[in-house]
Amino acid sequence: MVSECTLLDIPCGEKARIRSLTGRDSERSRLCALGFTPGTEVEVSRCGGGRRVRIRNTCVMLDAGIAGTILCDHGQQEDSPAREGGCGGRHRYRHGHS
Repeated sequence: MVSECTLLDIPCGEKARIRSLTGRDSERSRLCALGFTPGTEVEVSRCGGGRRVRIRNTCVMLDAGIAGTILCDHGQQEDSPAREGGCGGRHRYRHGHS
């Protein structure tokens, strides 16, 4: 059974699949540039105030506020991941600029 939650709700050592990103446009754009896109699998490797997650063979540290804007499917994964509410195809972030 798959349940929807935020990245903050995923226990350490477990995996989830990104469903969508919420928050401000600038935050969503930055997360997308880092690889946090709908359908992507993440693994939480450190818990506490924020989260360290492994995504696409990279570890990324996120503070609790940002981790709380990432909605995930947690549990037994379905064959076709959700792809709604993500980056919207428009990336405002460009390498070297915030």
